[in-house]
Amino acid sequence: MKIAFIDASAAIRWILGATDSFREFGTWKRAGGSVLFEVECRRAFLRMLYDRRLTDGQYVAAIGQLEDLMQTIDAIPLSRHILERAQAEFIYPIKTLDAIHVTTAHFWQQDLGDTVTLVSHDDRMNLIAKSLGLKTLESK
Repeated sequence: MKIAFIDASAAIRWILGATDSFREFGTWKRAGGSVLFEVECRRAFLRMLYDRRLTDGQYVAAIGQLEDLMQTIDAIPLSRHILERAQAEFIYPIKTLDAIHVTTAHFWQQDLGDTVTLVSHDDRMNLIAKSLGLKTLESK
């Protein structure tokens, strides 16, 4: 895959070494994510730490990997245009942050003038991404 838009669900699974993480994670030439991406990942790791699903050591390692990953991806800013489109109806109901992310990926693809692949484990996001002309990891 040439250009990837990374969803937190994919990054978190990859960072934690989950057996269901995408094998293709990291094979892109360019990657981007919403400016909210890092916040989502950090909040998720903190929840896991507080819920004792991560040890202190695992948490520190996960944050280190996230910081390394952040050095390699474009943080795509939110705009009024993205927020307005995220409020609109999609072909399927979707949560607020997911709507913002898929809309951000859609507009990033338009800005780049090149195909963007959404990297997400969320079936609803993938369905909506396809309806907006994005590729998903499953639809190679």
